Amino acid sequence: SSSKGKTSAPAANTNHLWLFDRSGSMYDLLHNLIHDLKDLVRTLKQGDTVTLGWFSGPGEYNYIVKGFKIAGDADFVTLDKMLDRHDRTVGTTCFSEILTSTKQVVEDLSVFSSTFSLVFLTDGYPTVANYNKEVATIFNAVTDLRGSISSALLGGYGNYYNGPLM
Repeated sequence: SSSKGKTSAPAANTNHLWLFDRSGSMYDLLHNLIHDLKDLVRTLKQGDTVTLGWFSGPGEYNYIVKGFKIAGDADFVTLDKMLDRHDRTVGTTCFSEILTSTKQVVEDLSVFSSTFSLVFLTDGYPTVANYNKEVATIFNAVTDLRGSISSALLGGYGNYYNGPLM
C-alpha cells in the first residue's frame, strides 16, 4: 500500500503595480516615498513582477518599468537605480490618466499571473481644470479594474492628502 502525502501548491506569483505621485507638492515628500518603495521592493518574492509608474499633471505620467520579474537580489539594485532617476518633482496632479492606463497593463501582464496588487501613493488632490470630471474619470478607471485587482493599498503622504477621495 502506498500513502500519498498532501502537498500544497506554491503560492501564485503576484504582479505588483506601484503608482506614485511626482507632482510639485511632493517636493518635501518624494525622497521618502522613493526610499519607502526601495524598502517595499525588497519584500517581493522571486517570480513576482513589479510595475513602477509615476504621475503628475495632465499628460504627465509614465511607466518606468512594466512587469519586471524578480529573479534575485541583484534586481533590487537595478530597481533602486530606476527609482533614483525619478526622485524629482514635475508639474501638478492628475490621477485619472495613469489609473485609466492601468487596465491595459493588467491585461498585458496577466500572462504572468492573475493576481494583481495595486499600490497608489500620493500627497494630495488632483489639480486639474475640471475637478468633477477628474473625479468621475477616476471612478470609471477604478470600476474598469474591478475584478482584476486582488489587493490595493492607497497611501496618503503628508498631512493634507485627499482622504475622502482615496
